[in-house]
Amino acid sequence: MSNKKPGYKTNLLQKFNFTCTKRYISITFLFLYDRTLRQVYKGCGQNTFLA
Repeated sequence: MSNKKPGYKTNLLQKFNFTCTKRYISITFLFLYDRTLRQVYKGCGQNTFLA
């Protein structure tokens, strides 16, 4: 029983960390994507982008 409990706790912690990491990565990706898109938009100029 004492062997099973720490393993369960570690597994739960890993699951939690994975979920948090996944969320963090997606937020970072969206932020970087948004920034890149804005830089491209600025670089191309509004007229060329809309044309």
